[in-house]
Amino acid sequence: MRLVSNPSYKHSLEEIKIFKKYSDLIFQKDHTQYSPDMIENLFYLMTQIKKYGIKKDSAIWLTKNLWEKGLSKSEISVRYLPIVMSAMVLEHIMKKQDDDEHDINEIYSLESLEEIEYQLRDYKVTEKELGIIYEDDLWFVSRPSSINASIFIGIDTHWCTANSDFFSNHYIDYLINGIDLFFIIKKGGNTWKNTNDKLSIGFRDGKPSTDSDTNKQADDKDIDEDIEYIVGEHRALEIRKAIKRSISEKNPLLKEFEEAAVNINKYKELEEKYVNMDIDHTKFLSCIVNIKNVKPEVMDEVLNINLSEEDYALIVNLSINYSTATKKLVFEKIGFRFFHPSLSDDLSSIEILPNNELSPRAEGSIEEIMVINKKLKLEYEFTARYFTARMIKLFITERYEETIELLKEEDIDIENITEEMIFQMFMKWYRK
Repeated sequence: MRLVSNPSYKHSLEEIKIFKKYSDLIFQKDHTQYSPDMIENLFYLMTQIKKYGIKKDSAIWLTKNLWEKGLSKSEISVRYLPIVMSAMVLEHIMKKQDDDEHDINEIYSLESLEEIEYQLRDYKVTEKELGIIYEDDLWFVSRPSSINASIFIGIDTHWCTANSDFFSNHYIDYLINGIDLFFIIKKGGNTWKNTNDKLSIGFRDGKPSTDSDTNKQADDKDIDEDIEYIVGEHRALEIRKAIKRSISEKNPLLKEFEEAAVNINKYKELEEKYVNMDIDHTKFLSCIVNIKNVKPEVMDEVLNINLSEEDYALIVNLSINYSTATKKLVFEKIGFRFFHPSLSDDLSSIEILPNNELSPRAEGSIEEIMVINKKLKLEYEFTARYFTARMIKLFITERYEETIELLKEEDIDIENITEEMIFQMFMKWYRK
């Protein structure tokens, strides 16, 4: 309920000046109607509106709720700001996708807060997810811990991390590949006028990344000026200190995927969460299989899904980084899918066989295979892959004596050879 009208409240000249400055964004425009606590909360809300570049209609909706319900700072930050930020993400997605099915203006006309929250559940962004590690009166630095937060931070930029098409949003890909992204944002900035109002900078192993696609202005062009020049020397120093403190811990989003890669229950929970967010399933799976210590039971769950040949090839190529148990599982289930050369006279065809035709390959002794290898000459890749397939089959069925004999045929020193060495060798051949 709105507080009872009481026109007797008085405020300082400075407070009145601030109130008038933001009057276009305020629902109740008579400052004498606000108690001291309400005016303090209103000014707090104004700083958040400026900080995140919240538009006029949304700002008026926020101040209307503050006036009618006497919102506290906690209620503003925990319940109401996330709604507006989530709506901004949805609006951004709609613009990108030319989606005519939703009218963003309808969101704020819904009957209850609970209904609005339900409508925006898949686009939820909280201040916590934004991961703000530094803030002053003009700038803040974000280390997002969700894909929606990376989209929100990247509104009005050309960054791939702002892509509303989740398959093309590469924020999690950067994290899994060892690059931490931090975003330096000017409060109330306008990237169309100044592309340095939003900056993306990357770090690898705690040091500034040299990857050309991580240090970008809002227009996705390389940052062409020193950070010190853009934000000021003292501020740049404080930002670097904040990043150094933050980067000592893993990003919560990366932690989430790493936990899912080693715990089958966490994997199923995360899979359900991302499927409900309508994120492309292949993208979700590619994130899981890129984690080096993925457990066999999680990988088994992944391989039970009907994937494309490209997906299987990705897993095979990544498997060199997996544990021996996970490697064996990968090659037992999909290792024979790849590049079996025909043993016909012209030796020119390659067959990619479906799962139900994985069993025995062409007949022939190892000597016959080596003769074929000599005949192929420049087409050595074909028999190298066939040779690899034989190696895999022997390896996963633990027929080590036959594996050793196969290696002898290639004049390989087999003294003190280990299973891991065998695997590394046939992965090398596989990639030729």
